[in-house]
Amino acid sequence: MPSNINIRKANGDSEKFSPEKVISSLKRSGANKQEIKQVLRDVYPNLREGMKTEDLYHLVFRSLDQVGGRGRYIAGRYSLKKAISDLGPTGFPFEQFVSGLLQQIGYTTETNLILQGDCVTHEIDVSAVKGDEKDMIEAKFHKKMGYKTDIKTALYVYARFLDLNSKYTNAWIFTNTKITSEVVKYSLCRGIKVTSWDYPNGNSLRELVDRTHLHPITSLIEIDSITRQTLLDHNIIFIKDLPKAEFLFKNQKKYFELCRIAEDFSKTHLHTQSEK
Repeated sequence: MPSNINIRKANGDSEKFSPEKVISSLKRSGANKQEIKQVLRDVYPNLREGMKTEDLYHLVFRSLDQVGGRGRYIAGRYSLKKAISDLGPTGFPFEQFVSGLLQQIGYTTETNLILQGDCVTHEIDVSAVKGDEKDMIEAKFHKKMGYKTDIKTALYVYARFLDLNSKYTNAWIFTNTKITSEVVKYSLCRGIKVTSWDYPNGNSLRELVDRTHLHPITSLIEIDSITRQTLLDHNIIFIKDLPKAEFLFKNQKKYFELCRIAEDFSKTHLHTQSEK
């Protein structure tokens, strides 16, 4: 087992290679013990001092993809963070993604609203209602891996909330990135709800996707970039939406093959959930 190998993170910092982190990610993706052992056997000989986390990710991804069958679907789930970042370059698909996730857990949502505040007008990414609460959601999307949503976002979200205070009960930051410690501290102080890639524990974006089984269409690694963008442009955001997209495909054989893969993806997900 490799030891004392430093991995360079996306933000430039270094950390020791952690097999436990790889194993934890693979378990969350649905890999069983045998599949995890195979991935580690493939990854260990290729580790290099100072390699990027992105390169480590590609080693794991390639190992899963080469397994075939279940491995390809596990690879799609393992790459969830990248799949969400591939919803870009604009933030609109991410807003639809957030809206769909919240609908799945009982919220009524609207997107892209223009509302008049006490002082100025505001564009609201997502408006969500559940029970007596009405949330003003800032869907903060970043294409670049390694970026952290910082205090500036929390400050301006709260300022907008105050201007719209009579219309909403809560301000909510929803982002595909990690957040800084300042955002955590400020949001707790001001009562701002926050959902980021890995926060809060138990209700992070990663965990919400896993719990709702709503994986983005970009999780299907068989879809090329042109087809992916066409699907997103027509509001096909989730894998479950693929049956609505037949009219977008001139090649019907390709379409039905993707539908089969999407169905297998869902079945594999449910199977791995039952193994936990």
